[in-house]
Amino acid sequence: MRHVPMRHVWNNRAGALPKQAIKAVGQTQRALVGTSFVAALLTLWILLAEPLPPSDVMRAGWTVDVLWRESLWQQVSGYALAGLVLVGLSFSLRKRWRRLAFINYQSWRMVHAFIGAATLLVLVLHTGLRSGTGINFHLMTDYLGLILTGAIMGILIVCNQTPRIARLRARVFTIHLGLLWVFPVLLGFHILAVYYY
Repeated sequence: MRHVPMRHVWNNRAGALPKQAIKAVGQTQRALVGTSFVAALLTLWILLAEPLPPSDVMRAGWTVDVLWRESLWQQVSGYALAGLVLVGLSFSLRKRWRRLAFINYQSWRMVHAFIGAATLLVLVLHTGLRSGTGINFHLMTDYLGLILTGAIMGILIVCNQTPRIARLRARVFTIHLGLLWVFPVLLGFHILAVYYY
């Protein structure tokens, strides 16, 4: 299916677009809002929840808290998280690199949102809902802000694009980009601290 910009769907008063194109965009938009809503709720839960307690139940010598207590499993979950973040960042390549233009923009945005929500689950396994101190606290706060602003944008995308909504989206996007630029620096310091201190 060819890419149908949302402005054409919203301005389709004359019925120039085929109904199946509008229906496909509508389904993608509903999925985007649902994923964004789940990501926002997960982010708020991570911010407000108490750290997960150590497990009292041992099954065959293994407990779930091993994932955030032992170095090997923290490295596995940390690199899995970093890998997912890199894949999620490839969304911006789709907008800037013409060779990727064959990929439907709405689908690519949906994958970006889904990966953002999925990283939250890996983040819980990596941290056990502990925000840490110092650089770890700043990294966690930055990343949760990044996901929350992305989720808000995902919800605002389907709103009627009044000038007020457009201004709000632009502000949220600016915050999202600012948090994104800080993220690699904080991640670099986090990795440095893990291996050298």
